[in-house]
Amino acid sequence: MIKKQQYIDEIENEIEKKVDKRLNVQKITKRRVNSMARAKFGKTLRQCSKDEVKTIHKFMNLTVTEEEIPEKTFEEIFEEGKTRGPIDREAVMAKSNNCCDECNNPLNKERDGETHIDHKRPKAFFGSDNIDNLRALCVSCHNARRNNPNYAHKMKLMNGLRTSAGMTGNATHLGLFAAAELVWNMHSDTFYDKYEVMMQLDSLVDKAEMFMNSSPECGKCGFFESYCECNTFTAIKPHNLDNWRIE
Repeated sequence: MIKKQQYIDEIENEIEKKVDKRLNVQKITKRRVNSMARAKFGKTLRQCSKDEVKTIHKFMNLTVTEEEIPEKTFEEIFEEGKTRGPIDREAVMAKSNNCCDECNNPLNKERDGETHIDHKRPKAFFGSDNIDNLRALCVSCHNARRNNPNYAHKMKLMNGLRTSAGMTGNATHLGLFAAAELVWNMHSDTFYDKYEVMMQLDSLVDKAEMFMNSSPECGKCGFFESYCECNTFTAIKPHNLDNWRIE
């Protein structure tokens, strides 16, 4: 899947080619790109949706090569979400062109207290420290996100679930990760409190156990009984997914 940023990079590179190198190339490129976006959609290029950016990209007769992005396994996503490492602040700022990712206002490269590095998917929800999950925000936009009622409700639910699971900091509980998926992708009124999330998770675990144990695999070849070619079908032990539950 081609990311929005790839289209933006192509557009900016094309505009930059036509700017006199004796002038402030970056500033003029940004001004021309945003003027084009405002004329078409009434907002800056980075404020445009992916479809709107694609429209401008197509209007300029540009092509972007789609990169093959391998789909990550559940285990990879889970482990990546637990990993914490040093954040390359300069790389995040460069990705945002030293501008706020929301309002597009210019930001100071230095640590002046006015520029925040934000996790798109919060760390409480196993959001990784990879640069794809990071962005630069001004204080106003960062505070607006934190104070958003829907966001605040999700954070409250997730913190309650972490407490129930006895987890602090880096979590290793698979059920907690599954609950994080439920909460992060929910509509604002899906769950009232953490107990509703836990009930929903238990229901999903029950269904998974029932399905897996109703059609057991062969302990030798790993195939279901109807596809097993072993001399004798030896069912593996019943699946127990209790480690997915949050008590």
